[in-house]
Amino acid sequence: MLKLVADNFEEKINNINDYNNIVALYIHGVEITNKYCQKIAEFLSKNIILNTLILSYCIFKSQSDINTIFNGIVNNKKNPLINIALNGNSIIKSKRGAIETIGNISLTESIVKILEKNVLKILYLTDYIFSNMNIFSDAIANNESLRQLFFDNIKIVDSKQSLAKNIAKMITNKTLGKIQCTKNYLGNDPHLELIFSAIAQNYTLEEIDLRNNDITDDGIKYLTKYIPEYHTISIINISENNITDMGGNAIAKALLYNRSIINIYTKENHISEEVEEKIQENLILDNKIERGKWEPMKMLMNKE
Repeated sequence: MLKLVADNFEEKINNINDYNNIVALYIHGVEITNKYCQKIAEFLSKNIILNTLILSYCIFKSQSDINTIFNGIVNNKKNPLINIALNGNSIIKSKRGAIETIGNISLTESIVKILEKNVLKILYLTDYIFSNMNIFSDAIANNESLRQLFFDNIKIVDSKQSLAKNIAKMITNKTLGKIQCTKNYLGNDPHLELIFSAIAQNYTLEEIDLRNNDITDDGIKYLTKYIPEYHTISIINISENNITDMGGNAIAKALLYNRSIINIYTKENHISEEVEEKIQENLILDNKIERGKWEPMKMLMNKE
């Protein structure tokens, strides 16, 4: 891996002569000028063995500069790049003396072009604001190569767009095996049910991580409604939310009607040890009962 950080960035990037001896490129915490964006883009367009790009907490002079980098990926027809992590990068919106105003990068157009190549297998996106989430979620839904999606602390500029609705659309993807969606405040989204409903229609997804989303018992009633319909999901993580024993009991009862889930993580909620034990007990296959008529909404309200 070629690791570029503030202390060594210019020296190392200027000494790249052989484009095809680097399989992973990691750039962290660097202010990248147009000159070096072009240098990185040239590297990405010519390297034919690179499989991982990690670009985290870097600052760019303009949106066009980061577009230059992504165009390097898009223009490389032989590159096997399958893992991309983009975490908390930003641009300088304005500068007066020593005072800089930092703005968010628009990733929609660049990422969509990469997804359309149908090569990418793992995509990490952290700390971003999307201007048009619908285009991105459509691209994820239609992608034919992605296996894992990490989608954390994401916001949408247009308040009329629902993050939960867009995530539900992504879940319709037919190749994804794991989705991590944390710190997205989904518990406050009126369309949260669509996420749990979409999982029931998916036959490839094995793991979903919804930690730290302010999900309450009101949101958990949608999970318990659809758990009996889950086919392939084996791991659900709903830790670090606001679930009480009421929601925990509903989860425990719903698990009796599901045979695919082997682990459900509920730590750091407001669930008692007794209810936690009941959830774990009901994960055991021998305790399952044949699927029949049941009423999840009624069970949620049953505190016993």
